Amino acid sequence: MSASRHVVVVDAFSSGALLAPVFRPRGFGVLHVQTSNRLDPGLARSLVRSDFEHCVDAEPAGFVGTVEFLRRFAIEAVVPGCDAGVVLADQLAEELGVARNRAATVQSRRSKFVMHETLRDGGLLAARQIKS
Repeated sequence: MSASRHVVVVDAFSSGALLAPVFRPRGFGVLHVQTSNRLDPGLARSLVRSDFEHCVDAEPAGFVGTVEFLRRFAIEAVVPGCDAGVVLADQLAEELGVARNRAATVQSRRSKFVMHETLRDGGLLAARQIKS
């Protein structure tokens, strides 16, 4: 039976594999979108397909096909499961009209240097660093 509210996890690999078991008990159906079918086998093994109602491979489906499939569900959030899914998660969230991070700030979620500078710009303590 499909839930009425859904969350999309993009690339639920590594620690991202822990996300579906958090959302499901809270009444969300969880869908998985995989950005690429060219994954490191060790990373690919960390995906627990049975935790998801559906798993979509965005590479052969394409962006438009992936969005069309996801529009069949009441999507409330799109979250990246690991670093590889950050950009596509932002793009899907924007296209689906759900709350999201601004695409212009994607590097503050992907680059450790930019993350620390963003913290510092927000008035928070951050490690001193250099970029070389």
